[in-house]
Amino acid sequence: GVMQALLATTDSGGVVPPPNPPHDIPWGIFTNANLIAGNKMQAPAGAYTSGGSSTEILPANTAGDLQLTLLQVTTSRLFGIGATGTGGGFNRMTHCIDIEPGGAMYIFQSGVNVAGPLATTVANDVLKIDITAANVVTYLLTGVVKYTSLVAKSGSVYANATVPNTNNICENITLSGSFA
Repeated sequence: GVMQALLATTDSGGVVPPPNPPHDIPWGIFTNANLIAGNKMQAPAGAYTSGGSSTEILPANTAGDLQLTLLQVTTSRLFGIGATGTGGGFNRMTHCIDIEPGGAMYIFQSGVNVAGPLATTVANDVLKIDITAANVVTYLLTGVVKYTSLVAKSGSVYANATVPNTNNICENITLSGSFA
């Protein structure tokens, strides 16, 4: 899938600078995953809970969002934010969206399923995790709010993605805005 983190911050004058242009996610730490051609992350044979983290962070008390456009719904993938750049795994993400084979959408927070299945997704659906400057986290499916977290984002976070099954691929992941 294609993930974009579209983020904005306010300086001390309250002016919102334009977001950084989209760029490939700078993968940093991998857990049972491989980086393959085209900045794609793949789970190797026999792997479970494979993934990676960006080396860029979204600072504390900063508004922004992560976005993933589904290219298919035949394989599992998760994306979200985590307090540390510790590689993949749904239990390492404080807030994430999980898409299962067939398109079922779930919300996981710190390894716990807090909502779902919420919907059945299809190719070209747009998933978004929206984070306000007040640290409220909302999950959307093609512009429609599906769940608002009862757990606030805490501190700075990394973008994370997980490919939990053998040979699954997470591809075309980009970041923009305030990840730095």
